Amino acid sequence: MLKDLKDEQDKRSDQICSAVEVIRLSFDFLAEKHNALQNRVEQLEVGRKADAQHIKSLEDRLDGLERNSRSTCLEIRNIPAPTSESKTALLETFINTSKVLNVPITHSDVKDIFRITNKNSANRTIIVDLTSALIKEKMVFMYRKFNKGTSKLTTEHLHISGPTKQIFISENLTPKMKRLFYLAREFAKGNDYMFCWVSHGKIFLRKRENGTLIRVLSENDLDNIKNAK
Repeated sequence: MLKDLKDEQDKRSDQICSAVEVIRLSFDFLAEKHNALQNRVEQLEVGRKADAQHIKSLEDRLDGLERNSRSTCLEIRNIPAPTSESKTALLETFINTSKVLNVPITHSDVKDIFRITNKNSANRTIIVDLTSALIKEKMVFMYRKFNKGTSKLTTEHLHISGPTKQIFISENLTPKMKRLFYLAREFAKGNDYMFCWVSHGKIFLRKRENGTLIRVLSENDLDNIKNAK
């Protein structure tokens, strides 16, 4: 009787051991699968970061090439567009603008001039491609100097009929730099910076007159400036 009971207990013990072994093997198998999947996820994440870095590098190179191609270009906004406007008439408008700003520009200094489509078709932006970056910088400098005088540059100075509108002249930035310049201006407004401007295609901030000059290369720079307070 005792022998039968012992045999039964040994049998059950063997069954439990076998079940435990099966569970252990299953656990080891699942753990191995989990580790393999985790390693795969980590590899994919490393690859994703490398791809993202490569894409950013390509975007930066492309933006650099585009900035170089725009290094001689001006952007003029808020000059009304007539119903019918020839390139010659548009060129004359620009020449007249340069005369008002006291910048000696001739027709031969202009490689190309055209308007681009924007939301307001009546005031489409004018793009002027000049023969040198020096002429472009001179135009921007004299425009800023003019606006510091008794009156800002308007359509009235060009004898354009209709309501008087202020004219804006700036460097022709790439879409990426335009967005960054917008963010920098908003940052300046919200963080008590008096000056935010573009020069030679580069964006700068300055908190006070004669204060430290800060160049903004990316959105991260704005975050770093804010966090450094």
